[in-house]
This record gives sequence, C-alpha cells and structure tokens, in this order.
Amino acid sequence: MAGPLRNLPADSVVSFPPPELSGRWPSDPAADPGDGGERVVMIGLCLLIGGAVLLVAIQTMLILRTL
Repeated sequence: MAGPLRNLPADSVVSFPPPELSGRWPSDPAADPGDGGERVVMIGLCLLIGGAVLLVAIQTMLILRTL
C-alpha cells in the first residue's frame, strides 16, 4: 500500500513531464474538419426522403382503406 499523501500548499504547482512524441506507433492525425459536413448532409437527405416515402405510404393505405 502506498504511503501517506503529502499535503501540498494551495499555491504550489505540480509539474509532470511532457509526453513522448516519438513512440512505436505514429500519433493519430486530427480529422479534417470538412469530413463531417458531407455525412451530415447525406443523413439529412436520407431522413427527408425516407420521411416523404413513409408519408406517401401512409396516405396510400388510408386512401385504399376508405374505398
């Protein structure tokens, strides 16, 4: 079990060593900010078209039921 914790004054700064950037695996590159926009537009279009198809199907069922 670890020893007792030290009581540090409130104004003391605890510094940690910087991470090593040269490792065995390359760091993950940041994603291009423009990548998500096309996906959001495609999802929106799919939801819009799917909703329209669903409304037409419901209207068709209601029209056929009333005949």
